[in-house]
Amino acid sequence: MAASGLAGMAIAQPYPAKAIRFVITYPIGGGSDFTVRPIAQKLSERWSQPVIVDSRPGGSAMIGTDYVVRSPPDGYTVLLSASSEVSMNVVLFKKMPYDPVRDLQPVTLVGTTPPILLAHPSLPVKSVKELVALARAKPGALSYASIGTGTPQHFAGELMKTTFRIDMVHVPYKGAAPALIDVIGSSAEALGNRQKTDIEKYRKIAAAAGITPE
Repeated sequence: MAASGLAGMAIAQPYPAKAIRFVITYPIGGGSDFTVRPIAQKLSERWSQPVIVDSRPGGSAMIGTDYVVRSPPDGYTVLLSASSEVSMNVVLFKKMPYDPVRDLQPVTLVGTTPPILLAHPSLPVKSVKELVALARAKPGALSYASIGTGTPQHFAGELMKTTFRIDMVHVPYKGAAPALIDVIGSSAEALGNRQKTDIEKYRKIAAAAGITPE
């Protein structure tokens, strides 16, 4: 979802009259980066103004989000948001530097992606059933990576642990790119991710499952 700081003044001049900053809350090379860069390029061509992609990861996506909230409410700083920034963090943290309902104004839905469970090929699993069996045989020995604490991938991993009564160690990262690198290097055995493009880019990883309506 794209969102901006809640406007507090009317824009008197034609928009946009200067460079626009798209803020993503995960590192360069991840799903947010892949999603926003083609959009930024096309908008820059259409508007004849620079559209800058600004990566501000960390703090369970709150660092980049807070930057947008604290920016002038003039529509020139836009947040490319996932569910973590605007919904999940509210129930995870007692104190947040911003109120997503009060401080952010939704602009449009950019897109949706189905969750995908990925695993290193050295792990002898080709399905969720086989992964569950291995985790039960080796409680606490397997780890799963997510793109950060409180993200949909983190919750999906914990739900899988509860549903199948298995013990796996959660390893949070600051985004998909560093998580994928460690899964490729076997530092983490499995990864819950949401970008189909990651499978095409990192062919050393095997897809164990996908979650879609069909």
